[in-house]
Amino acid sequence: MTISTIGRAIWLALFLTFSSFNWAAAHGLPRSVLMFAETDAVHLTITLPLEDLAIAETSFAPLMDHPLDTPLSGPDLAVLTTYFIDHLIIEQNNSPVANTLDSAILEQAFDEHLGHYTLLILSFETSSLDASASFLLTYDAIMHEVRNHRAQVVWSLPDAAPYPIADFGYRPTNGAQRPVEILPPR
Repeated sequence: MTISTIGRAIWLALFLTFSSFNWAAAHGLPRSVLMFAETDAVHLTITLPLEDLAIAETSFAPLMDHPLDTPLSGPDLAVLTTYFIDHLIIEQNNSPVANTLDSAILEQAFDEHLGHYTLLILSFETSSLDASASFLLTYDAIMHEVRNHRAQVVWSLPDAAPYPIADFGYRPTNGAQRPVEILPPR
């Protein structure tokens, strides 16, 4: 055997050895889901993994000890409101749309690849949002620190299945998250 034949044999053996391993792949926690529900007004519900939020903003770590299925109140809502003022912006017709945090609750979730984790479910009032017109959404909660975190925007109409309308990750321009144009379904 020549050197090149031996070299090829070694590379083939290495390839077969390493390709036969079942590599463990890490699974990230679920993305943020922003659900705009159109009823008499437009309401926004954001669902996100609390563990990732606590990584992005360490002041949320104490929420990990809050009882599940019990609404958050007082100081906890105030801290969440302050955080989302900087990480959730809705604009329509070149004007900001008010979004007021109404409630928040923690629920346990399970994924066969991840195990148990905690979901933070936030309900916002966005009654001044016109559901018949497009708007700009700037959202970078969690993803400003956890760069592989993603967000999905879903629109829900009465008596219809929720409709996914956007999916994005952290896409900064000049150090700030770029807005996404949201076109409500009609």
